[in-house]
Amino acid sequence: MAWGAAAQDGAPEAAPQPDPLAAIVTREQASDPWTVPVVSLRCTSFYISAAAIEKEERPAIANQYEANAEVFLSRAVVLSGQKKDRLIAQMTRLSRMYYMLAQTALESSGDPMGHPLLQADFDFCARLARQS
Repeated sequence: MAWGAAAQDGAPEAAPQPDPLAAIVTREQASDPWTVPVVSLRCTSFYISAAAIEKEERPAIANQYEANAEVFLSRAVVLSGQKKDRLIAQMTRLSRMYYMLAQTALESSGDPMGHPLLQADFDFCARLARQS
């Protein structure tokens, strides 16, 4: 499932959970993950959510996540070909989804990254952020 299904209107907890980014890139057979528009969109959304979660407890990490979000955001805007308001709406829905998954994981395990999708996308986005 591509990012579009997860970005549908409705409650984030009711939306189908998207595939991990690595699976999407593999399915797209992209040799360069930066060329797949969903990657920049989802990594931006992921880092926005992660920064919000870490802001109080670990502000230095939150600041790094915000910097990573900016890197991905600039690429998302270039690759999107969409109107800015639509792009913002998609990122808002995706950020909300990531935030809800993190809150659920935090409540159940004490680890906001305890959800498999969060961990998979974190690993994927972190590798790309180091390459930028």
